[in-house]
Amino acid sequence: MGDALSDLPLRHTVFFRPDAGAEGLSTLLDDAGHEIRRPGDDYSWDGLKRGADEHFIWQYTLAGRGRVRIGKAEQDVLPGEAMLLGVPEDHRYWLPDDFERWVFLYVTLSGAEAVRLGLEARNRLGPVVRHAAHAPVVRAAAAILSGGLEGRIKTRYETSARAYGFLMDLMGESNATLRGRKTFPIERAQEYCMAHLAEPISVEDLARAADLSRWHFSRRFLAATGVAPHQYILDARMARAVYLLRNTRLAVKEVAHRCGYEDPSYFCKVFKTSQGAAPGEFRG
Repeated sequence: MGDALSDLPLRHTVFFRPDAGAEGLSTLLDDAGHEIRRPGDDYSWDGLKRGADEHFIWQYTLAGRGRVRIGKAEQDVLPGEAMLLGVPEDHRYWLPDDFERWVFLYVTLSGAEAVRLGLEARNRLGPVVRHAAHAPVVRAAAAILSGGLEGRIKTRYETSARAYGFLMDLMGESNATLRGRKTFPIERAQEYCMAHLAEPISVEDLARAADLSRWHFSRRFLAATGVAPHQYILDARMARAVYLLRNTRLAVKEVAHRCGYEDPSYFCKVFKTSQGAAPGEFRG
């Protein structure tokens, strides 16, 4: 079997179960698949109902279409487009009953570095990104699945190397995309937000970064992202807080400061409202 997409069997998933010692590695393959879903399959995944362990999901549409909701923003995922998703997070992707089919290739990764790199690529590219069919990241995904089907990916070192290589292809595409595109006002505001999360930024700061009036900026930002600017800032702060609480041993006070909160008590209140648990309980 070759690595071409046309060689891969549909409705087939490979689960990678590396040998002992994999728990110490920071990039790992969980599973990969090539599937076709049709109405009646009851195909729907909720990013908040897949357990507490962190994962990164890349899912690329080959034919047909599906739908994804991330936060409050919802869109179709068309041929040539890939979803970049984290788990756990507030998202859902599914095949609506009025869609004919959804044919896709996917890879799921785990490990702290895999999740970090995957989400960094998403920050650069957006949650739904277009890939050419011959793009290195698409070929790498097909090679992972065919290698698993043929039994060529067995040990913890092989799964880690394949996971890291896939992520480097994704990061390389994100770098090329950033170099080749014009930076638009809303993107400038998003980049400013992510670069200054540890500071007391405001909607006015984002509007200045976008070089727009606050009123015009707020209207365009909501239309482009599906959330208001103040909610985007809050969501970004909470996403960073979740990552730091899960992946570091920083004191809650330090996590608060790195997320832009000078008052740790207020941070704890906001975090509990957002996540349903106080930072200490969440970490535990």
